[in-house]
Amino acid sequence: MPRSPFGLLLQAIREDQLVPQALGKNVIGLKIKVFVLSGAVAALGGSLYAHYITFINPDTFDVHASIFILSMVLVGGMGTLWGPVLGAAMLVALPELLRFLPFSSTTLGPARQIVYGLILVAFCFARPDGLVRRR
Repeated sequence: MPRSPFGLLLQAIREDQLVPQALGKNVIGLKIKVFVLSGAVAALGGSLYAHYITFINPDTFDVHASIFILSMVLVGGMGTLWGPVLGAAMLVALPELLRFLPFSSTTLGPARQIVYGLILVAFCFARPDGLVRRR
């Protein structure tokens, strides 16, 4: 996050809400603005995705997709802009590299799940802050 006054205020609210409020900042108003902004970005992403696949149904967004997206954030690093992007690239590319190994199709699926699980466990223990750490 850039070191702008807005970014610093968001960081201050994340750490302790009482300090910015004591300095006269409208914490509730700022939380509402950030909530609306994040909802707008999510709506834009959803509309672009709907346009891309040309059909939306509730089965598209199941629990597995939500866990995969949260895993991207966990591996990349929370609180950064480039962390989830790097985490997404890693979680999509690394299991796909297993295609080039000489495995049969019946062992490739479980092997990809094992690699995916090992990546998550390794990042939980070795780098809990993710690939890109918050400054």
